[in-house]
Amino acid sequence: MGAETTDRCGLSGSNTVRQALTSGQVDLYWEYTGTGWVSHLKKTETIKDPAALFDKLAAEDKDAHQVSWIDRAPANNTYAIAAKAAKASELKVSTISDYAALATSNPNQATFCGAAEFFGRDDGWAGLQKAYGFTLPADKRSELALGAIYASIDRSNPCNFGEVFATDGRVKSMGLTVLDDDKAFFPIYNPAISIRTPVLDQHPDIEKILAPVAAALDDETLQTLNASVDVDGKDPAAVAHDWLQQKGFIGR
Repeated sequence: MGAETTDRCGLSGSNTVRQALTSGQVDLYWEYTGTGWVSHLKKTETIKDPAALFDKLAAEDKDAHQVSWIDRAPANNTYAIAAKAAKASELKVSTISDYAALATSNPNQATFCGAAEFFGRDDGWAGLQKAYGFTLPADKRSELALGAIYASIDRSNPCNFGEVFATDGRVKSMGLTVLDDDKAFFPIYNPAISIRTPVLDQHPDIEKILAPVAAALDDETLQTLNASVDVDGKDPAAVAHDWLQQKGFIGR
């Protein structure tokens, strides 16, 4: 395609990157469909079909904000609640309803670690407590950097439970148990490119180039790529570059 690009990776938080997009500071970035629907469009309607969610999100965001969405990836990097497998077994917690009951009956054992963004999002902590009908005392919660949460759960210190992402490679490598979201609270989080509509209208080939990349990103692929970074300590840019080459999306 011969396009010149400016890499502005490093912006922190979904709201910050979204603001950069809508203000024209960036032209496109990867976003999750659930984040777009709940956080950016402020929708409360629950849509469980991934294709239907994508279609409604794309139509409404384009109409309201001149933001278009390029084909979603099949991976679902949803929020999840996890604990060390042995601790979950000890406390007899396998579902989020079980966790809610524990938070009510024994909050000392229901200690929870989350990142600042999770605690501040409607599709995060506040919505989770409302959906499952529990309130955990503030002194039983710890706000940590996202990467530190996994080690905290693994050690059960300072928290027995915490926020994780479904496609994170550390879930498997650390032997964590992901609790069943038995009330289907967490939205679907398919990765997709969100792009300013005028940019896509001017350069329609962007969709032809990026749609196959999205199609190749399934759960197993993302878990493997994430493990290369978070478990093996490899550079994220190098991991992405190597994968794109292996798949034939870029030249050598």
